[in-house]
Amino acid sequence: MSTRSTSPRIHVQRKSKPESFPVTLEEIKSFLRIENNQDDKLISDLIFMATDYAEWHMEKSLVKQTWQVSYEDYVPRRIYLSYGPVSKIVLATAMISKGQEKRTLKYYFSDVGGYVEFFNYLNAIRVDVVYEAGYDNVPEQIKLGIMRHVSALYKNRESEVTIPYLRLRVVNYNNLHMLSNFATKARFSCDIYAHHIGSMFAIIRHINLILKSIEGLSNEAILESNCAMSQHDEILHSTINFDILIKGGDNEQITAKN
Repeated sequence: MSTRSTSPRIHVQRKSKPESFPVTLEEIKSFLRIENNQDDKLISDLIFMATDYAEWHMEKSLVKQTWQVSYEDYVPRRIYLSYGPVSKIVLATAMISKGQEKRTLKYYFSDVGGYVEFFNYLNAIRVDVVYEAGYDNVPEQIKLGIMRHVSALYKNRESEVTIPYLRLRVVNYNNLHMLSNFATKARFSCDIYAHHIGSMFAIIRHINLILKSIEGLSNEAILESNCAMSQHDEILHSTINFDILIKGGDNEQITAKN
């Protein structure tokens, strides 16, 4: 006799990209006392990076955007929604068995608690919740923090790029093989532990930024990636593997330092 899993498979994705940022290019240039347009592209990229980092750090949506969270296998009656403040639920649907059409769910939404609770989920094998999140007006202290972060990144743009919360390593040298005299394909792996699903997926998104910061990687470095996630005692664990292309055939350990 088979039993239903009590460990959900969870997927969170941003359905719409923010159309604006908490701070503008003009505000940053005024803060930095820049009067020319020479570094506008660089500063805009730094605003994006600092905003993304702030959203990861606070686990919040700073500007209006749409998210979807999906639970498979085991679906709890109450689902906490990542990257609030959540303003409204757009749609909540469930699939009872494979191949069936999705059903619209009845639910209670708590904007204070940041969760949705279902009335009729009926042993669903998958539930999808689409919701809108983000501040109507971003708090001034958050805007100031982003401006100071952009300022620090801009003033230290020639120094070594560091990411403070993740370490990558080559875990299996047997997976290294030469593609040519100037390139090596390597399997990278990292384990991530988090209490909050928002933190988990924010870190996964930032892995791409980390890889791009490592000297020697080509622009199309990531050839293949996969992610497996499990949950034990309310701790989320994810193992992520990347096949990447390294220029120069260097088999030394590559690390994004703290």
